[in-house]
Amino acid sequence: MLSSQMPVALITASQAEAEMFTQGLAECGFRRITVFTSGKEAYEVCARQQFPLFLTRVEMPDMSGLVVIQKLRATGNYGLEPHLLVCNKLDAQLLALVSEYDLDYVMVPPLSKGTVAAKFKHLMTTENSLSEVELKYRDGKSAFASDLIDMAEDKIMQVLSAQPKLEKALILLGDIAVKRNDLNVADTHYKAALAANPKSSSALHRLAQLLMKKNDFNAAATLLNKLADVNPYNIRLLENAGLSNFNIERYDLAKSYMGKLQAVDAANKTAAVVTAQVKIKTGDLTDLVGGLRQGMDEKELVQFLNNAGAKLSSDNDVDGAIKMYMAAVEQIKVNKFLYAIHYNLGIAFKKKKNFDKARQHFEKSLKLNPEFTKASAALKELAATPAA
Repeated sequence: MLSSQMPVALITASQAEAEMFTQGLAECGFRRITVFTSGKEAYEVCARQQFPLFLTRVEMPDMSGLVVIQKLRATGNYGLEPHLLVCNKLDAQLLALVSEYDLDYVMVPPLSKGTVAAKFKHLMTTENSLSEVELKYRDGKSAFASDLIDMAEDKIMQVLSAQPKLEKALILLGDIAVKRNDLNVADTHYKAALAANPKSSSALHRLAQLLMKKNDFNAAATLLNKLADVNPYNIRLLENAGLSNFNIERYDLAKSYMGKLQAVDAANKTAAVVTAQVKIKTGDLTDLVGGLRQGMDEKELVQFLNNAGAKLSSDNDVDGAIKMYMAAVEQIKVNKFLYAIHYNLGIAFKKKKNFDKARQHFEKSLKLNPEFTKASAALKELAATPAA
């Protein structure tokens, strides 16, 4: 049962709006209100400190309220906690995400403390009088988010015994099957959900994810390209659209979807990685590092570049690896792990039998990290080798 004694996370862009929302919540008896005027801060705090209730503004300057919700749900600490979602306009694209994430309470202007109070009272009344079926579904969803798979399945089977064609329950049952790596069973449940609602973007997205797991990226991309155009706020959907198109070498489409994803979630790691991979594949190494810095720390950045270079070398494109490493060194400038890239540059030049260049980069590697034994060993191997 929800009560006015519970803490509320209030996520909104301005202090003036925060005061108005706070006054509306106060009319409902709420006093334990934590205000966030930064989406990033809201995510960081709420990921650690759980809140049972949210008033969330979509339009935030640094991280959209929609991104905050999706990221919080992905932590596993949240199931179906109520959000009163506030947005300037509820269009079809926003409605697609609202439906998929079970966001049942939405406000649009005009906004006042009176309209906020009325909407929150409606939220409380509705949440405190949920049907038995809905309560069991939410228990199942929360259990699944907490990785309590058997409990989740038990709750959802009870739901389906009462409502055999409930779309969201069938989808959750499919998710449970995926968690158990039983892809054929998952496919059956997702198709049952689609039969219950032929327009279900959630079911279609899940089927596309199954196709990706089966490495059928062509079929997955066909589905995902259509879905991403009508649901451009869904982070996971945009990630999958980019990944599937990248895997079938549709690099322009992959880059396009990653651009859309970064517009929604600027620090998204998948967007940074796929965009960089497209640049490497197409030979366009301008600003290779800039996007990666948005979603990676120093160590992750260097590891990604080293892995990408190793892949090029293993594909007999040593020249491509050298070109990429050189661009990376020029663009990174300062990074405590830069010695590893210089070492790999040395390895690449050695493969090309350019021993003088190889020696130079092994020396740079050792200068940056005097304790790096691989570089010192490589220099010893080259000691008796004449320069090219």
